[in-house]
Amino acid sequence: MSQYEIRPLQHNDLRQMHRSFLEAFSEYPVPMQLNYSLFKKRMLGKLNIRFDLSFGAFSSQKLVGFIFHSLNEYKGTTSIYNGGTGVIPGHRGNRLTRQLYQAFQEKAATQAKRCVLEVITVNEVAIKVYEEIGFRKVGFYNCYKLNKILEPSNLNQEEFLIACGSLSRKDLYQQLDSVETSFSDTFDQLAYNAASETFVECRIGGRVVGYIIFQAQSGRITRMAVDASLRRKGIGTRLVYEAYIQSGKKNLTAINIPEAAKDIAGFLLNVGFENQVDQWEMELTL
Repeated sequence: MSQYEIRPLQHNDLRQMHRSFLEAFSEYPVPMQLNYSLFKKRMLGKLNIRFDLSFGAFSSQKLVGFIFHSLNEYKGTTSIYNGGTGVIPGHRGNRLTRQLYQAFQEKAATQAKRCVLEVITVNEVAIKVYEEIGFRKVGFYNCYKLNKILEPSNLNQEEFLIACGSLSRKDLYQQLDSVETSFSDTFDQLAYNAASETFVECRIGGRVVGYIIFQAQSGRITRMAVDASLRRKGIGTRLVYEAYIQSGKKNLTAINIPEAAKDIAGFLLNVGFENQVDQWEMELTL
């Protein structure tokens, strides 16, 4: 008999979830030190966690392993998204992730067709575990971070207008998009975090020709696009500068840029971003 209790997580587990999250990711290549307020906001807002689809492993009533999940439409299919998997030191090597996914799969198959996640490419141990569970690699993402001080662009302010946008204008924004985002940045998922997102548009003659959506508190760019016929005219640079200023001149981040999006990668590098880490997107058929 297992020494661990495997059960769905509950809202009143949030404090334990936070403590275990910090402990599990204490040695992670990318800093994950969120205070409780930000962690709760991330779980209930950005992730919109489904507690009934999220499982924990408990030892002596302490949460020592977890998988956090959300549910939404993604690329035309109802999908479950893994927003965090972790096992705290001292309990690794006990196949807890496999046990958590076994419990999850028994419940998830009636609610979605697949489960997706991202994992940093250098995390070979996690990749091996996911592959043993049944996940397969289906996409490759680059993640960028701004590493320079931005200066005002030379964009002609008389010709282009920078203005506030909103989620209600997503249909206009989607007409400008040239690539699909990862699960957490789709408009369907973004809606759960809209209160914490800033929407900025660039307009010409009253027409929206570019937009950027970002989280000012963290400096994370969620989405952006520029009209294909008006690229290389400084619009994207001006939008990034606006995000930079409104975020308090933080080192902006742009994560999960599809590897095939060479034009976006080139733009980010030209502005002053650096490709810091890469991620695999992996998928499990339920």
